[in-house]
Amino acid sequence: MASNPNVSVVEGMDINPEEAECAGWIEVASKKKKLAERADCNACNAPTSATGSGKGGSRTAASQNVLRRVVKASRIPNLPRDHFKTIIRPRGGMDVKKTDLLIFKRSLAKAASLTAEQVFDDTPCTNPFQNIFVVATPFEANARAYARVQEISMGLTVIGLAAYVAASDNTCKGVIRGINVDLSDAEPTEMIVNRRNPDALGVQRIKKTPTVIVLFDEQKVPQHVVCDGVRYPCSLYRRQVDVCYACGDLGHRSDVCPKGDEQKKCRGCGMQSPSPDHQCDPTCAICGGAHPTADRKCRRRFQVPYIVRQRRRRHRRRARRGSDTAGGEEGLAEEESFSSAHRSRSASRGRSRSRGRSGSKSRSRSRGRDKGSSRSRSRGRSGSKGRVQKQMSWADKARMNIPSGQKVTQGILPEQKREQSEILMLKKENAELKEALRTLRAEFELFRNSREPREVATPIPVQAGGSNKRKSVSPPAIAERVAMQSDESPAQVAEKNVLASLTAIEESLKQVREALAIQSSTIERMDGSVSHLTRRVGILESKMKMIDSSKLKTTNTGTIAKAKIVQQDSDATSSPQAMFLQ
Repeated sequence: MASNPNVSVVEGMDINPEEAECAGWIEVASKKKKLAERADCNACNAPTSATGSGKGGSRTAASQNVLRRVVKASRIPNLPRDHFKTIIRPRGGMDVKKTDLLIFKRSLAKAASLTAEQVFDDTPCTNPFQNIFVVATPFEANARAYARVQEISMGLTVIGLAAYVAASDNTCKGVIRGINVDLSDAEPTEMIVNRRNPDALGVQRIKKTPTVIVLFDEQKVPQHVVCDGVRYPCSLYRRQVDVCYACGDLGHRSDVCPKGDEQKKCRGCGMQSPSPDHQCDPTCAICGGAHPTADRKCRRRFQVPYIVRQRRRRHRRRARRGSDTAGGEEGLAEEESFSSAHRSRSASRGRSRSRGRSGSKSRSRSRGRDKGSSRSRSRGRSGSKGRVQKQMSWADKARMNIPSGQKVTQGILPEQKREQSEILMLKKENAELKEALRTLRAEFELFRNSREPREVATPIPVQAGGSNKRKSVSPPAIAERVAMQSDESPAQVAEKNVLASLTAIEESLKQVREALAIQSSTIERMDGSVSHLTRRVGILESKMKMIDSSKLKTTNTGTIAKAKIVQQDSDATSSPQAMFLQ
């Protein structure tokens, strides 16, 4: 398998685009949408810029403003990025500014054989500067139907149309020259869109010329494209500023010009309704050169592609960042010299001598140690004293509005402060949960003890005719005395006493059942709360263990680094030269 060609962004070549006659990028847009839905990637619109490139006349402020207005007004309206966008160019002098979009949408749907339900989610809009319609639809079938429409009927007027599907977002175009014109439209696509050109999405030929336009994924154009095993140089496609040769205005083309003969003007001097034998000294409105506006001689009639503007923007940011870094190197050097002098005064005699010997070996190596290891050593030594001195860069100090000579000193690092606050919060919450759990357990024990059955006094029946010599008078004795005073027999009195006792027992049992039901529901709720709190406490304890283990690892790492530094210093001190110097 052949290796992929080297991919890079290149400058474009001057071409004359004729995209209005081609069917558009419907296949590519469909494939791009499916890939975007599968990968869930967000495409980005590529707005045009007002800065031109190329050679030509000296551009003035007025000409630059003209080009900026043209480019800004030529942008497609903001529509959903995942929709298919169909560009419709009306023929016959139709003015889109005077067209009712509601009637246009219905006429277009009728010509495309689509129902009102099918076009419910479609959004038509206009670009008056270019005098075109843009229809956005989320359905591929609707976009294909719109691209096939050649004329519509609005009332009694039949209007011709030229429609095509625009390329999807987050793509760019390249130009290849020298493709055989005898090839069919499908053959270049099969030769280019394959595994040897992984970023190629589609191919379109410009009329019957050997020049083809290749659509690439993302915002990169390769330097070469492999077509059937042959490497062709590929250049960046640059869109030309539209100019109308009928009326002389910028922004639209003559095939969609809505103006009549009385509104024409000269492309050279801008004179309204010039005579057929009109002669003038032309001045280009784009570059200010001595030629008609947007003539083939004008090297600034091509818009700068979005990827080129993006690359220039990155270069400018990098240049500004480099200048800021160069301007801050002096302050950073002063700060480093001050910190190194302070460390040399506070360090021991052996360490200062070993640092001086290591600096005399290699200047570049000593600089690397000063920026990396010296900071770690000072941080390790200061850590034993309980204070951390953090050396900040010039950019960080400028961002925080801190003077370059000020030294930032803090008690603990921000990471450690966040960890400590989180640990304190977890400990507090854990203590509250334990206290709530202890309270619930006490209430649970109280309810459990209260579930013991109560003692119910059972009345004892008394035999008839027996002696009733008791110290205390019981309810049966009272009932018997009442029965003796009455006319009832002793058997009837005993039966009534038994029935009364059974009724009292039933009432007591009913009350006990109700109390037990209430206590059982309360105990079930308490059991659920206790289990939930137990799980919560377990989770908090596991979190605290993880935090303690991470702190232990951090402490072990700092201890190992400090041990290495002490070992290096001890080795340097125990060397023969150090002993001789001491």
